[in-house]
Amino acid sequence: MNKKINRRDAVKALASVSGLMLVNVATFAGAPQNSGLASGWLYEGQACSIQVAGTTLLLINENGAVGSAIFTSENTLVVLSGNGWDVGLTAQITHRGRTINWSNNTVWTKGPNPRPAPEVAGGWLYEAQACAIFQQANQLVLINEVGAIGTALWSGDHRFTLLGGAGWDLGLIGQVADNFNSIQWTNNTVWTKN
Repeated sequence: MNKKINRRDAVKALASVSGLMLVNVATFAGAPQNSGLASGWLYEGQACSIQVAGTTLLLINENGAVGSAIFTSENTLVVLSGNGWDVGLTAQITHRGRTINWSNNTVWTKGPNPRPAPEVAGGWLYEAQACAIFQQANQLVLINEVGAIGTALWSGDHRFTLLGGAGWDLGLIGQVADNFNSIQWTNNTVWTKN
């Protein structure tokens, strides 16, 4: 995205996206029969995550790939889309909600409740151009050097995954490094603390 947006458009966009930040994670309590599904999961010891809104799920696997799924029955879900996800992949929730058995023979197990997300809110720089991160718990709103606004979710101890936003790559992963003074992106760019 090469076009710079003006300050007024950026403020309006930020105001609309900021509404996402006001959503408490508790509102993702999900389908009543699977109220514990929205939490930390593990695949071979690596962190995964599920957020639930009604019968719709946001999935983040151990590689940070973002996918969407829906419940097809009380304990069954199917993947609808996502880069790094197989569309049509199904899963059975078993062992009183503590295990997810995927149709590709992988298994997720209930992990410990996620630790509080590290604080990365504030000013950042990309090649001497101002960027910013706004944060509420594990939800982030990002503004890059050209004013493009994206949303992200913590997907591991020191990484977060882009969920969307014009001018952002869906599934882009930011890895926090250097004692929280830099963010190394999977597109080979680096932000430094301002």
